[in-house]
Amino acid sequence: MKETLFCMTKDIRAVLIYYPAAVMTGFIGMLVYVMICKKICHRIEKGRMVAAFLFFTYVIMLLNITYFSREPGSRSRLDLQLFSTWDAWPQSRAYFVENILLFLPFGCFLPIVWPQAENVLTLALSACMISIGIEMAQYITGRGYSQLDDIVTNTAGAVIGYLLFFITAKIIRLSRKRKEYRGKT
Repeated sequence: MKETLFCMTKDIRAVLIYYPAAVMTGFIGMLVYVMICKKICHRIEKGRMVAAFLFFTYVIMLLNITYFSREPGSRSRLDLQLFSTWDAWPQSRAYFVENILLFLPFGCFLPIVWPQAENVLTLALSACMISIGIEMAQYITGRGYSQLDDIVTNTAGAVIGYLLFFITAKIIRLSRKRKEYRGKT
């Protein structure tokens, strides 16, 4: 367990170099999102603006981690065996857990940015399709090993992220209702 956490910490540190560019691009993405929302809805909530910024920053990090950081032709293998990446090696287990963590923000922020994704099935399907797209792009360009495990763990991570979003939203709504109720008595 300790070795797996060490591997995860090392892997997370390695991708932090993409963060400044992701933040700048996330800000631009948020501005475009705000302009589109203002044209359609004539207004936008501050919470959605923050979520849009975080979501677009996340998308850029996701693309850098899974695609752009890799040399074309450096890795090309197709693995359709379920749970083949979970073995005794700490680095393998780290990759498995990292694939779940990688899609947590997808599940948290997509329902805020795209309200149709408030349905868990829509969200899971969206995450699965995005993950399949990443795996296909990696396979075609040789920028990563295309593994069924990645699709399953990414989708699971998005669903877990959605559950965190859903529980947090419920707590916030209940808190607001309590404040309203206390204000009336």
